Amino acid sequence: MMVTATSSNMWGYIVSIAGFAAFAGCAAPINSYGRIFTAIQHDLNITSVEAGWIGSVSWSSNFLASPLAVVLVQLTGYRTVAVFAAVMMSGAYFMTSLMESYIGILLLYGLLAGVMCCFVVHITFSSILKAFDPSHHNRGASIVACGSSLGTIIVSMAYEKLTVSIGWRRTLQITSLYIAILSIPAAFFLTPHDKRKYSNVAASAGETKEEVALADGYMPEVTDEPENKRWLRLLLMWRSWLLFFGLFFPAMAWSVYWINIISFYESISVPADDIFLYVSIQTFSDLAGRIFLCVFGTYLTHVPAIVIGCNLIFVPVTAVMAMVTVKPVLILSSFAIGVGRGWFTILSLTASVDLLQVANSDQAVSLSLLALGFAFLIGTVPAGLIYDMTGSYSYAFVLNSAFYLVGAVLFAILLVLKKARRRRKLSQRLSLTGT
Repeated sequence: MMVTATSSNMWGYIVSIAGFAAFAGCAAPINSYGRIFTAIQHDLNITSVEAGWIGSVSWSSNFLASPLAVVLVQLTGYRTVAVFAAVMMSGAYFMTSLMESYIGILLLYGLLAGVMCCFVVHITFSSILKAFDPSHHNRGASIVACGSSLGTIIVSMAYEKLTVSIGWRRTLQITSLYIAILSIPAAFFLTPHDKRKYSNVAASAGETKEEVALADGYMPEVTDEPENKRWLRLLLMWRSWLLFFGLFFPAMAWSVYWINIISFYESISVPADDIFLYVSIQTFSDLAGRIFLCVFGTYLTHVPAIVIGCNLIFVPVTAVMAMVTVKPVLILSSFAIGVGRGWFTILSLTASVDLLQVANSDQAVSLSLLALGFAFLIGTVPAGLIYDMTGSYSYAFVLNSAFYLVGAVLFAILLVLKKARRRRKLSQRLSLTGT
């Protein structure tokens, strides 16, 4: 008789609550960069591409530093790295407020703060995946992501008022204190204390870990290879690269929504009050979408298919935004953007674990974060260049539609291959057992 894997999910929920607070402190300021984008641009007298690079570097390093987080965790442990990262990120924002040079701000606000946030992100999601049963991954990740959304609402509204009244430099000093109060205490709980254990019943029955995992609805490759060889094997698998680019292209499109959206609205002469309305709708619908996943996440059994559906929906949504800029369309698209980006952030990570089916979930998380990081590093560059040359984001949005379509196609290929691979392994197992 097949027996399912068992574990206590209590520590997973503790990590999720701590991650909620840590994300509210660390991720929210990075998400809210668009609110001070123009203030920094005007103060430093730089182009939209240069101002966009600050946000792009911050967002990309928020993902690209994931392999470095893996190394540091192996050397010092999850909790130590998480606390260090929260302290350093708070300091990076304070030091940014004192900088006068563009390069200094790029290095502090963009690179250092992004890398430190990445450490918190990687440790949080890795801890959740190890502390929870697979059926709770979506819910745990959604709880954490809700902290990011709620924090973004608070920070964005504060930035909207404070940037005008006291300037963006004083605003960042307040942000530094905000990060310290929320994220540093929470970081002490970011560790996979209760790692998932397989039942003694399964072991006594002579079942392998792969068989136990199969009963839980997934089939990772279980291997005793050293970590460096696992990474080499991961990078040599062509389905890893399908996953990489399946996340990379849609994330390039999302980077424009995250970083250049206010610049887009200004380019089509949207009044300031309407811009505030649209961005607020995006933020609140983002939170609503994540709350939905918190409640119903355990019932979502076809996560890769949902990611494909989201990508396909945004092919026409993005194209329509480029061509029809009337208020009703912008309101509806703002709802779609909010829900879509919230779901993409969460489900892309859990879908990656599902599609790769590797023994160590940290590998899937790191590969996914790398794909997102490279996308956010260069994602705003085409949009910024197109805008600087034409004064419009229309062609950039059409290009983004194509990015969503490519992402959907690549994920669909991975999903078909996964099902074929599972059928083949089941057939092999049945043939070996003679049933």
